[in-house]
Amino acid sequence: MGLSKRFTSHPATVGETYGAHFKFAMKVAAALMKSGLACLAHAIYPPFFTETASRTIKNLSIEIEERSSASDASHVLVADSLAS
Repeated sequence: MGLSKRFTSHPATVGETYGAHFKFAMKVAAALMKSGLACLAHAIYPPFFTETASRTIKNLSIEIEERSSASDASHVLVADSLAS
């Protein structure tokens, strides 16, 4: 597998370009790091950030599911157009 293919093969499986996949992955990473810091503060002093981690996880889960559904739908559209 060529170097270029190593960067683009997985994003293509979810219907994205490398750039779009990179941007989303960085957004998820930043949200998780921010949430992780909130968890550390919460561990030290429980009244701080009582819902931050669970809210972040729920929101990311919803966003990932929506992207997955959109990706699945786009694959069906592509398959349908190829079959015509």
